[in-house]
Amino acid sequence: SLGKSPNACPLDRGVPLSDTVTDDISPPTRDDIIRVWSDLIDGRITRESAAAWAHPRMMARYVELPELLVMSALQNLDGFDLTHAGDRNLVRHGMEAGRTYYHSDDHVVAEFERWQASLSEFDSDPEKFVESRRPSGQRRDDSSL
Repeated sequence: SLGKSPNACPLDRGVPLSDTVTDDISPPTRDDIIRVWSDLIDGRITRESAAAWAHPRMMARYVELPELLVMSALQNLDGFDLTHAGDRNLVRHGMEAGRTYYHSDDHVVAEFERWQASLSEFDSDPEKFVESRRPSGQRRDDSSL
């Protein structure tokens, strides 16, 4: 099961995510994402630790933005600690008694595998990759534009 590690992080100590945001942070790399996501899957860090690492990097104001797929992965990592208390429409970050993680352990693993597959697709043709993910009304080949 994911996230059983006792490693401390700001969320584990009750520090709100908004207090972890900083602009003095280096852009993460694919290798950083792979390390954190793998540590989460392997139980070396908690979901809350992964979110606490990802959130300030997702919200930072970079001079040069990390690549698209790194930003996408940060959003995933930031959301894996979302929990609910029965109503899946009411979620919040962090685990407490009576709450359940919104995303299953299997979902966390499947999203990592999907993200890794996207890397090779992106690397082979970045423009085609981005274009294929635009909403249909915003595609360059859409005659309505």
